[in-house]
Amino acid sequence: YISFYNEVIQRVSSLPGVVSVGMINTLPLQKGPTRGFQVEGQAPLTPDKWPGGNYRSVSPDYFQAMNVPIVQGRPFNERDAEGAPLVMIVNEALARRDFQNENPVGRRLSLGPDAQGRPVWWEIVGVARDVRSIELREEAAPEFYLSANQDTFTNMSLVVRTSVEPASISA
Repeated sequence: YISFYNEVIQRVSSLPGVVSVGMINTLPLQKGPTRGFQVEGQAPLTPDKWPGGNYRSVSPDYFQAMNVPIVQGRPFNERDAEGAPLVMIVNEALARRDFQNENPVGRRLSLGPDAQGRPVWWEIVGVARDVRSIELREEAAPEFYLSANQDTFTNMSLVVRTSVEPASISA
């Protein structure tokens, strides 16, 4: 699927007036999947006690297209692909809750074990500004983002930032 989505992004990016294009598995203001995780170096917990967060899979330019700043670390890039070390970006709410006053960049979370029962670790490479992605009246919930190049969904939504009236390029 990822090659299809990358082709769509490339084609839409070439349209006049398009500033940036990204993709996400669940658009903001929609309830997406949630996942529990284990923080490396913290006391081991059974999976039913793991902290959790809203879980989003995004393309490398998603944050730019949505004007969501990466406030620590870096955004995803094309090198964060299948076969490369697994990476994630967390939001400020998750960083505050699970890392208190520590910088989470460089820390690792496990979303679960591999087939042999060993934890699969994802390195935090960035912290994104909080967005109210579930409900506008509620504070931002803890969220983490995985690179769609490493965690592809069959259904992704396109987000486009333009310098022209969006309706003029929708066709």
